[in-house]
Parts: sequence; structure tokens; C-alpha cells
Amino acid sequence: MGQLNLPDFARIYIDTVVWIYAVEQDLSYGSLLAALWAKLQAGKIEVLTSELTLMEVLVIPIRYSDTFLIDAYEQLL
Repeated sequence: MGQLNLPDFARIYIDTVVWIYAVEQDLSYGSLLAALWAKLQAGKIEVLTSELTLMEVLVIPIRYSDTFLIDAYEQLL
């Protein structure tokens, strides 16, 4: 798998699937997304997402009554 080349001091739009990979700790993409989270924590980028993201990420956790994931997504977003 490749790597992310992120500019400093940019606004980065993150779609629903990236939040799912991050929160649910998908091993396939964890190392790829590490650069994104590091730059966010360092204040070098700003992360944006859609207002629909919370609704989209909650579909499966609500279906399976997974209160841990519901709480994690609600706190994050």
C-alpha cells in the first residue's frame, strides 16, 4: 500500500469510511492513516467532514445495539 502525501496547513475532507477505519481500528489502513492523525494532532492540518457523517457511521452500530461504537462516534464527531 502507498502512503499519504499531505501538505502542511491544509484543510482535508474526510469521508465516512475513513472515520470507520479509524474508530474501528482497521488494520489494513491504520498505518496509512497514521500520517493524517499525526499532522492533525500537530496542528498542521484541519480536518473537515460532512454533517451526514455521524448518521452514516451510526447505521451498523445502531442496528447491532453496539453502545461502545455509538458512544465513540458521538464523542468524536
